[in-house]
Parts: sequence; C-alpha cells; structure tokens
Amino acid sequence: MSEPVDFSEFAKSWQQQQPQVELDLSAALQRQQRRRWVAVAELIASVVMLAGAGAAWLLLPTWLGGLSAVFLVVGALVQAVLSWKLHLPLLAYADWSSSGLLQFRLRSQQASVRYLSYNQYSCVALLFFILLMWALAWWQPQQVPEALLNAYSLLVTPLCLTAWLWLEHKKKVAKAKLEHLQTLISELAAG
Repeated sequence: MSEPVDFSEFAKSWQQQQPQVELDLSAALQRQQRRRWVAVAELIASVVMLAGAGAAWLLLPTWLGGLSAVFLVVGALVQAVLSWKLHLPLLAYADWSSSGLLQFRLRSQQASVRYLSYNQYSCVALLFFILLMWALAWWQPQQVPEALLNAYSLLVTPLCLTAWLWLEHKKKVAKAKLEHLQTLISELAAG
C-alpha cells in the first residue's frame, strides 16, 4: 500500500504558488492594444481604397476603371464594417477578473477565426476580379493594358493563392486554440 497523502502539504504548496493573473492581464492588454492598431490600420486602408476608387474612376474612363472603382468601393465598405464589428467589442472589453480574462481570450480567438476567414474571402474576391479582367480583355482587348493583365496574372494570383493557403493554416491553428478555450470554459463551468 502507498503512504497516506498529506493534504496539508498540498494546501501549503498550492498557497505558495505565484498567481499568473498579472501575466494574463498584461498579455490580454497587449492583445487589446494590438487589436486597436489593426482596427486603425484597416480604417486607414478603407480610406485609401476609397481614394483609389476615385482615382480609378477619374483616370480610367473605361470598363476597367469602372469595374476597379466598384470593387474598391465595395472592398472599402466591407473592410470598414468588418473592422468595426470584429474589433470594437474587444476594444471596449473591460472585465479583467479571472473568468473575464478567459472570456476575453475566447472572444479574441473567435474574432481571430472570423478575421482569417474574411481575409480568405478577400483573396477569393481578388481572384474573381482577375477573372473579370481576363473576360474584359477577351471581350474588349484594347480596354485592358497587357502589362496590367500580366502583373495580376503572374504576380498577384500566385501571391493571393499562397496567402489563402497560409490563412487556411493559421485558421486551423486558431480553431484548435478556440476548441481548447471552449473546453476549458465548459470544464470550469461544470466544476
């Protein structure tokens, strides 16, 4: 038989452990600050996209200019709305208790998964734009400069596909972390 367990030693050892709340809080505050900068950068990018849409509309009075302007305006609006919906709830978060930190990590991870998915959708939209440029070049070859078509086909398309695959990998990692957090929260709620 084994020796009897001394629970007083366990209690003493448990009470002498240093809490990690400060580390968790500083990491959460850093994550919140990083989200703030991402939100600001995305709003600035939306303004730049709107300016690019105006320039495309004015400088390219063709189908390509109109198509580019429409894609840029839609992209800018979608990016601004998604940035607002994804980042604002995390920027306004203020419950820094132990369970609040766990809830913040869960919400942050959920936002990360959605953010990666939306970035993948933007890659698909860019590929759709490239296909439309090819269709326009086939339909009206004089409207689409060959250098622009080659740049999008040979440079942007492979980069976009590579980014999509990289985002898919990051999304799988983020989903695994999300499942772990959800399991942890359900175990804490049950116990």
